[in-house]
Amino acid sequence: MINPILGIDTWEGQLEIDEAVLKANKGMNDILRTNNLYSNPRNVEAFGGVTKAHGGASMFNMLSQKRCSKCGEWKNKSEFNKNKRYSDGYQSYCKDCMSAYSKKWSEDNPDKRKSITNKWRSNNKSLLVLLARTWNVLNPERKREINRNWNKNHPKQVRMMEKKRDALERNAPGLGITEKEWEQLKADYHYLCGYCGKKLPLELDHIIPLSKGGADEIENAIPACRTCNASKSNNPLIIFLSRRGK
Repeated sequence: MINPILGIDTWEGQLEIDEAVLKANKGMNDILRTNNLYSNPRNVEAFGGVTKAHGGASMFNMLSQKRCSKCGEWKNKSEFNKNKRYSDGYQSYCKDCMSAYSKKWSEDNPDKRKSITNKWRSNNKSLLVLLARTWNVLNPERKREINRNWNKNHPKQVRMMEKKRDALERNAPGLGITEKEWEQLKADYHYLCGYCGKKLPLELDHIIPLSKGGADEIENAIPACRTCNASKSNNPLIIFLSRRGK
């Protein structure tokens, strides 16, 4: 068997390495014991001897392992996130402890967490778009399920998007109508239908229909109940009002 570090491919060579490691560990433990240094765990860690504080880790194991400064357990270095700021290239906390720490910090500092997240998103918009598109391609069924649930829980936003899509298909002039503008328009009408004056669920209606050259902008919009909106359809306002007066 070839030793991955020293390249020795004989069983006898491996035995010599093991004996050398044991002898070195024994020598370090003798130094600690002779100088009464066992009372300080940091001294034990500095020498790297086989002790309870090390969980029985040998010098050979320490080449591929690292002790988490949070939980105190010796783990393979693959259990630590890489970080160039540390001398050995790995974070001092293992992945499990780092995850628990990050979760608790986020719960204790929601405003800071939100600020950091928003700043990162603002600085990485292109990356977010790329990640989202990649995820959508790899998870088509899950994407459709998410869309169905969102549409079901956000009917008002869906109607607004349908209006915008309709305006784009018709190539209508105007800058479009934002959700904020729509909410303000309903408030200006005291949440009443702009045609019949009744307090019913409201829909956005274009006073001059888009099909007749009307602009997709807030100045050409009015809140209308479903009945009035359907009755007006794509007729000009004057025709709709004259029919209602009969």
